[in-house]
Amino acid sequence: MARSVSNDIDFHKQAVNQILKAFQPTIYTQKSVRDLTFEGYSDPLLDLFVTHAKSTELSKLFGWFYGKNGSVATEEEYYIASTDGKLKYKLFRNAQDSGEGLREILKSETIQFSFPETCKPFELNCDYRILSEYKYSVGSTVSHYEKCTKSVPVYTSLPHFLRANSSYLNAVEGLKPDSPKHETFIVLKADFKTVLDCITRVQVNVLLQPFSGIRFYKSVPEVMVPVFWVEHILAESLS
Repeated sequence: MARSVSNDIDFHKQAVNQILKAFQPTIYTQKSVRDLTFEGYSDPLLDLFVTHAKSTELSKLFGWFYGKNGSVATEEEYYIASTDGKLKYKLFRNAQDSGEGLREILKSETIQFSFPETCKPFELNCDYRILSEYKYSVGSTVSHYEKCTKSVPVYTSLPHFLRANSSYLNAVEGLKPDSPKHETFIVLKADFKTVLDCITRVQVNVLLQPFSGIRFYKSVPEVMVPVFWVEHILAESLS
């Protein structure tokens, strides 16, 4: 809300100040992992917005994956592709597929990898090639999730800001990045069109920053705040 009026006239900012004062006593909230992810939780500001919007498509509960509990990922959500997006290979492959597209994609040092935890592909860099075995992993990246969250300041990264700029790590206490525990990678056997190993790990972060004219955020620091991270182990399940 504060971000949406940050460049508006003072009248709009004052209105937001009054709403935040009435409905949001603190900028921080503490919820269980269950509530933050799948179950969802109620919020007075969300209640106010949903009530005035009068839309049957809006929920009065907020959760990062609210409504997806028990859902099944589709084949389209797991794929690798060339960086220009022209070549795409489903990891839920068709048994009759020749694998030519896969071999063409793996000629590149960088590929795209899409999976359910993110609505846009990650870029993976080649770690090694041994005969027909290839390993790719996510490099240094903190990505804005604007396409998926409609301008909400949500960013994705590897857990504990692994391989990200040290400024992110130094701004938050308690983080201990560790490649074996926190990297996202995929190992493929091109000859047999097989996924030998695959683990996806994504951290969800929110950008906290001050806004001119919004008293609620007047004294906050500008910092990327980790919320939670998820891990999905696929291993050989897609082969």
